[in-house]
Amino acid sequence: MNYNFQTPEIVADYMVTLIPKKCRTILEPTPGKGNLVNALEKSDRPFEITALANFWDLDDEFYDCVLMNPPFNKDAFFDHSGKPAGYNMPCSFIIDTCMKRTDNIIALLPWSHITNSVLRVKQLMNYGLQTVITLPRKTFPGSRVQTCIVQLKKGYPEKTEFKYFDW
Repeated sequence: MNYNFQTPEIVADYMVTLIPKKCRTILEPTPGKGNLVNALEKSDRPFEITALANFWDLDDEFYDCVLMNPPFNKDAFFDHSGKPAGYNMPCSFIIDTCMKRTDNIIALLPWSHITNSVLRVKQLMNYGLQTVITLPRKTFPGSRVQTCIVQLKKGYPEKTEFKYFDW
């Protein structure tokens, strides 16, 4: 089974537009083939981009924003040796790890990350769930996973806004 779904270019470009204006240092902790990194590089904004070759190489540095499409499935997230890392929901682990290194996260996630767990929703709400942007089913052809983009802002006190992005 294919667990490797790269961010479509149009979605990557859109996600870059969501980065707050004051953000300059950007972490992409799980770059895959680099579609988000490519979108950052072609942006007219002067980003300083850190794209990890291996998530486990993440240091304690603080970044203005984290931009990511983390692995949705435990079989697509590997440890240092290249074996499955053993996390049932790698998205939660990666988000939690990144929350300690930024005040802003923009992440492409499966809707099930939000709808199937009170604990995961609380994790996002406690951090600051600013926006949830629904993506169309065509985002990942051949996949049955419904996806969304979440914008997290540490300490965000307002109500969460829901939007829809289509092309």
